Amino acid sequence: KLLPQPKLMRRVQQVAFISENIYYFFLTVGLYIQMMLANCIPFIGPGICFMHVCWLYALYSFDYRWDKQGGQLLSRLHYFEERWAYFLGFGFPLAVVTTWSPSLVAYGLYALTAPVFIMLAITANPVQHVSEDRAVESSAISRLPIYTMPKMFANYVAFCCFGGARGASRHKSSDE
Repeated sequence: KLLPQPKLMRRVQQVAFISENIYYFFLTVGLYIQMMLANCIPFIGPGICFMHVCWLYALYSFDYRWDKQGGQLLSRLHYFEERWAYFLGFGFPLAVVTTWSPSLVAYGLYALTAPVFIMLAITANPVQHVSEDRAVESSAISRLPIYTMPKMFANYVAFCCFGGARGASRHKSSDE
């Protein structure tokens, strides 16, 4: 028996929502793995790890806004990678407060300040890096592929857990 059209659409939307959230979870795990690996690099590792913490807090803050606006996760990540410097600066104050405080104090400070950052993210308007003539920069630095390795990890997990190539094809990474 076929479901009526509205019920079928609702069911498809629910499945898409669940699958995107599972993929987002594995993407976040991949980002944490990338952070831990970066932290192992001598001398510059802790700085790279701190930058990842800044980006992670910015992603958490803007995720509420983007979830409400809709759109696909991979296009949001592409948007994030194009404006990486803005998001690095956006997450910096929250990362400083939580990283350089004792753990219990950091948890409390995060609980107090994260809602403020979420409200700021809702009203923010990140812009791309532009040159003197106001044209978008086409250099390699204009888009930083922060999520390439986490996307590869999430795609691999999707490939292994959710039906081989059929499961992973839904979330192929599109690094243009």
